[in-house]
Amino acid sequence: VASYYDSRGNIRDFSKMRTSILRVLIGVGMIPSLPKLVKSGPPAVLSVLLDGRVVGVIPSSEIEKVVAHLRRLKVSAASVIPDDLEVGYVPLSLGGAYPGLYLFTSPPKFVRPVRNISLPSEESQNIELIGPFEQVFMEIRCPDGGDGGRRNAFPATHEEIHPTGMLSVVANLTPYSDHNQSPRNMYQCQMAKQTMGFSVQALKFRADQKLYHLQTPQTPIVRTNTYTKYGIDEYPTGTNAIVAVLAYTGYDMEDAMILNKSSVDRGMCHGQIYQTETIDLSDDGNKVDRGQKLFRRNKDAKSLHSVIDSDGLPYVGQMIHPGEPYCSIYDKTTNSWRTNSRKGSESVFVDYVAVDMKNSKNLPQKANIRFRHTRNPIIGDKFSSRHGQKGVCSQLWPDIDMPFSGVTGMRPDLIINPHAFPSRMTIAMLLESVAAKVVAYMENLWMQHHLQIQSRKLMEILGLMNQNH
Repeated sequence: VASYYDSRGNIRDFSKMRTSILRVLIGVGMIPSLPKLVKSGPPAVLSVLLDGRVVGVIPSSEIEKVVAHLRRLKVSAASVIPDDLEVGYVPLSLGGAYPGLYLFTSPPKFVRPVRNISLPSEESQNIELIGPFEQVFMEIRCPDGGDGGRRNAFPATHEEIHPTGMLSVVANLTPYSDHNQSPRNMYQCQMAKQTMGFSVQALKFRADQKLYHLQTPQTPIVRTNTYTKYGIDEYPTGTNAIVAVLAYTGYDMEDAMILNKSSVDRGMCHGQIYQTETIDLSDDGNKVDRGQKLFRRNKDAKSLHSVIDSDGLPYVGQMIHPGEPYCSIYDKTTNSWRTNSRKGSESVFVDYVAVDMKNSKNLPQKANIRFRHTRNPIIGDKFSSRHGQKGVCSQLWPDIDMPFSGVTGMRPDLIINPHAFPSRMTIAMLLESVAAKVVAYMENLWMQHHLQIQSRKLMEILGLMNQNH
């Protein structure tokens, strides 16, 4: 992301930067719009806009040379042109966007690196930062040399640093994504950001307003190198499930799926929602009354002793039912007691209680109480694979009624309908399933071989011990 600061940490002078860019443009043939307006327009000349303002025009025959010169200055270390300048050249076309040269310097804007192959490697580092506007009108090829049959018509000027450089972080997490339809990959990118997972590491000490958490996430068996590169295993999402592709019971039609009830009972896809409620006593009343309210339990109210501690706050791990009090407040001015009761229709657990002593002299005036809602898979919950194959849980089927393997007796965790594959053509999901099964089988063989070696070594040690005795 382009920043307001330079590489040394100093605030960038954008006024001086724009002045330097204007001098470079005038030096390469731009006709300034001031002191008089230029009356001619396309196709003779094309407008030049700097951060949304028209600063001049350039003859159409010279504009490609100007664009190449600006890109050369961008990657040059001793240039006054910033390296994150967005050079958006919109060529003249029939029915297309309005032609012109659009320059953008103002941050924040997203930029990504590509290799400028039109410049000799010995002249500069060749790595250029481009923005989202200009890349639409650029010819960028893959580093494997493929051009998609466009080499003669539209020669490439830039090259990706890596074959997956054009994909986002989320898109790079999908294995065998080149075997899917592009809409399915786009659906997956959207749903991967919606999934429950391990969102934070310091969950025990955080007080977010709302936080979703998957209880037992797993790292996928089949994965791309991006998982290791970006440390995705530290924040895992989803689980490895035994899937049966089978038309069974009729409850799996129209993207419905059947979950094994025993798998759910054993904890598959269990999650929690954490909600934090902040109680600030200093916000009640005027400034004169501040400090007159305290967190304290009424000693005479025996019914509160089982749910509220002596400090007026709930016990950690306590289940709070709807309508039950969880906090007690004493007002010294009126010598009265007040309790906060749980709203809603769902029972919750008290997961975390913390007091804030920052702005209080003696006793705390602010407390954060975090509640935990259990969220286990139920009928109507949405599930998805990593290939845009989304479905809704229609039944929690008993384990004894699930189909099983005649060789191993293995029963699936979930069942999906085979009609989900032909029309959507998510071949990558089939490849992932086959690869995961092979890896799981080979891992089992490796474990058996490893145990045999360990057993053989143990027997040799026992034999030596017997010989010595």
